[in-house]
Amino acid sequence: MESSIEGLYKSATKWCVVPRKAEEFVSGLLGVDTTNTNDTNAWQHNIDEYKKTKKNGDNKYEWSDVSFQNDGGTEDLKKLKEGCKTRRDKLTYDVEFDSAISEISKWCLEKKP
Repeated sequence: MESSIEGLYKSATKWCVVPRKAEEFVSGLLGVDTTNTNDTNAWQHNIDEYKKTKKNGDNKYEWSDVSFQNDGGTEDLKKLKEGCKTRRDKLTYDVEFDSAISEISKWCLEKKP
């Protein structure tokens, strides 16, 4: 019974509200303008940590839509920003909304090494 109520509550909070983007629920977000390379230092820790998620022998990373070429340059920054932008734009009724919030918190916030 309690899990049924939790399910209903979760559905109500997802479907019976004004749609909002995931980025509105998280603070401390890094900028996702792919033409801006002045923020490379702020992103560097996230880029370095994301590189560690690469599976051995594959070119697969934690996010299936974000792979690095390991050039260490602006392309890696651009790809991670694009992945973050995609997740930040998820609306409350999107199926992936909850996972987007978690992923944003992990990869799209400014962190100190």
